[in-house]
Amino acid sequence: MVNQKLEREAALQPLSRDHGVLLVLVQRLHKAAAATEQDRISLATELRTHHAALIEQYLADEQVALSKVNLSDLLSTEIAEQHGKINEVIKQLTSSAVESLKAKDFDAVANVIEDHVRWDEREVLPYLQRTMTDSGREALVLNTSEIESNRERPTQKLHHSIKLDKAAGHAETCSCADCL
Repeated sequence: MVNQKLEREAALQPLSRDHGVLLVLVQRLHKAAAATEQDRISLATELRTHHAALIEQYLADEQVALSKVNLSDLLSTEIAEQHGKINEVIKQLTSSAVESLKAKDFDAVANVIEDHVRWDEREVLPYLQRTMTDSGREALVLNTSEIESNRERPTQKLHHSIKLDKAAGHAETCSCADCL
């Protein structure tokens, strides 16, 4: 099967934008895992003070937005379980003593977030786009428009949150223009 590019409809774009921010955070987590202990401590501190609440808000907003459309019970349950798992691993990471965190802890959190985002983008959102009713679309537009009007996405801030030592080969996972 040929992978066809599907243009994301306007009602779903705010959710995809939030996913983009989460993927930047995933990159930061993987970079910190490959970096020094001090880099991991710095990112763990940032997660506690800024990013954990942001992740929680994104997941809550997605849950509310998706409740506006008719999802199967199975799909709703899977989304809720994945959101719960993300919140759980973030809580574990942010409640542990920063000095005790290992590279594998950062990779584990990154993997859980990335798996969910990729699943949403490749399966859930295209499915919704194909099957949403007009009334579901209207309700979703109202909800995601509100999300979008109140959302500040710290993508650039995340890209620059921790300066990893590229010369030491620790920051080669990101290929965005800001990090090259």
